[in-house]
Amino acid sequence: MLKDLHEQEDNFLELAHCHIRDSFDTFRADERSTSLHSALDSFSKARDEFGIRETEEQLQLTREQIALEQDFDQNFLETSLHDTLRSLLLSNQVKKAEQIRKQFKVTDKRWWWLRVNSLAEQRKFQELEAFSKSKKSPIGYLPFIEACVQNHGSEEVSKYISKVSPEKRIPALLKSGNVKSAADIAIQNKNLTDLDMVFKRCGPENRDVAERIRQVMNQLNKR
Repeated sequence: MLKDLHEQEDNFLELAHCHIRDSFDTFRADERSTSLHSALDSFSKARDEFGIRETEEQLQLTREQIALEQDFDQNFLETSLHDTLRSLLLSNQVKKAEQIRKQFKVTDKRWWWLRVNSLAEQRKFQELEAFSKSKKSPIGYLPFIEACVQNHGSEEVSKYISKVSPEKRIPALLKSGNVKSAADIAIQNKNLTDLDMVFKRCGPENRDVAERIRQVMNQLNKR
């Protein structure tokens, strides 16, 4: 009834929104495509360029996801572009993921986040190191360290520490549990903020380190 009302009043923008809602209320690919085409028609009549562009892209993604489900016997239709790429990478369908990445103009930063985390999640640490050397990382190298630590690869962290920018090196070392090295840098730099950060991460096993930091902080505070 609402759609009929919008159509009678030539309210094509709201009619398009109704079709968009319909498209996500169904789990059937054919019904979703039909609703999206109806939305595209309504956006065109409303001359809504944003709606036209986004609906065309969603239709394109839906077509790709239908084809992927047929090729790989996986559920793709209910996922976002990001999760579609992630599923492909975790299934080692890298070429297909790269093809879709180019098709939808996924940014380098977003792509690197996906690659780093998918490789680490699969514990493919040699491939991760090779990927880090393929070109300069647009997301820096702290994400490599975080991904390794989160996926039980703390022993891999040393490969990336030297590549991390100086201001992020202490947080990177702390993420990997290397409190002593973080303390050495903080003491050398004589930075109270960094010293306090490391001091708060010192546990019972780091009493000597904590005492060194305390002495340096006391000296700096007396100045």
